[in-house]
Amino acid sequence: EALKIAREIHNRHDEGLEHEGAGGSMGLVPACGVATTGSRGAKDVAAARPYLGSGYIEHDPSIADGPDGLSTYLTRLKDARPRSRHEVTQVVAEGDQVVLHVHVVDAPGSKGESMAHIYRLDGGRIVEHWGMTQAVPDKPNPDNPNSAFGLAVAAGATSAATGPRDRAREARHKQLVTDFYNAALN
Repeated sequence: EALKIAREIHNRHDEGLEHEGAGGSMGLVPACGVATTGSRGAKDVAAARPYLGSGYIEHDPSIADGPDGLSTYLTRLKDARPRSRHEVTQVVAEGDQVVLHVHVVDAPGSKGESMAHIYRLDGGRIVEHWGMTQAVPDKPNPDNPNSAFGLAVAAGATSAATGPRDRAREARHKQLVTDFYNAALN
């Protein structure tokens, strides 16, 4: 069902747009994150709503629970940071949770912020969100040369979770959350 939703939204967007890399095992992210106008940075509330469950729980204290709370936040964000761009750099899924690592830049040339978003899905919809933000420093730490956006896990690493993995389900969840994030913020 998540893929059906993504396809419906994709069909409402401009055809022929290039795909973006999403890092990790995600592969390619469809261009359905583009708002119906075809422009990036639209923070499209209407495009984000179909991804949310009616009992959406938000753990950011500045955002009210429910789809209306997220809509209000996205409208505020669009007004306050109209030029911000959100690049999903990594996607990880385990069971019903998907984690996005995102690089947010408000203006060309700025270092931006590193964000992590954790989403819980139920019934093919996003029903819960946690988010963390960290500024990208202007000058690198000489004692830590690692990039905020480099991969720390070796390719092919195994999960510590118990039980069999449902990779097809994880792929659907990754796609749904990435499409949701791009629809809402790009």
